[in-house]
Amino acid sequence: MSPRNTTTGGVLEAMVVPALLRGGYGVEKQVDVGERLGGGRHFVDAVATKDRQHYLVSLKWQQTSGTAEEKVPFEMLCLADALRTGQYAQAYLVLGGDGWKRRDYFISGAMVEQLKNSEKVHVMTLERFTAFANDGRLGTTAFRARPKAEGRGVLPKVAIESPFHGDEARNTEFCRNICRYAVLNGFNPYAMHLFFTQFLDDSKEQERDLGIKCGLAWTDHSDEIWFCLRPGDEPSPGMVKAIARDRELVKDGKVRILKFLLFTQKGELIGKWQPQAE
Repeated sequence: MSPRNTTTGGVLEAMVVPALLRGGYGVEKQVDVGERLGGGRHFVDAVATKDRQHYLVSLKWQQTSGTAEEKVPFEMLCLADALRTGQYAQAYLVLGGDGWKRRDYFISGAMVEQLKNSEKVHVMTLERFTAFANDGRLGTTAFRARPKAEGRGVLPKVAIESPFHGDEARNTEFCRNICRYAVLNGFNPYAMHLFFTQFLDDSKEQERDLGIKCGLAWTDHSDEIWFCLRPGDEPSPGMVKAIARDRELVKDGKVRILKFLLFTQKGELIGKWQPQAE
């Protein structure tokens, strides 16, 4: 077996393995999963195991533009071929580093339409994978193949909830930065308090209620809902009400996931926060 790229190995040890362990997975590194398409052995960076389900994890790191980009489609084919044995439930191709020119295309899910038998191979950013690994969500419906529309992969819809009243300028900047983070990590964000306050008067109860009603119609069809705070923030009364309502959406199966995330003012994800129990 040839030695691994030291940067890839470092990221595996520093980020991927700890996230999987926190999510309750057993981890085996550098696993031979059979013969690679075209010949030779196929080694994956890790196999994560939980509840008797095994998940393949392949990490590709590219800090500057290079050849790793060209290897992504072939790695998807090889992972799909490994899944055909029935030993593994799903596979995850994780892209790390800032050197990807086609990252948005890779994580959009569009390649699933072009590559046969690749529906259970999920391409995602390092940040998104570690977040889901931390939550113990490998193999959940959150990772099913993305829906398709007009021949293109559709990004998961995420509703953004964050503080607004008070220092509105600072809170608006905070929400914009979260939306930017979401887009750069393969999501389609929507923040009703940013959108409707552009043309409705939030100080007028009738217009505020109308904006909330319109916004909730969109939220009801989102894939995920993120409740976002900065360190030291407390959820606003409106966020507390939204949490109670949205928990019911999850129970009814209308929304897949609620997340309670901590960001810096600049929109850097730094952790999670814990809401009060129901």
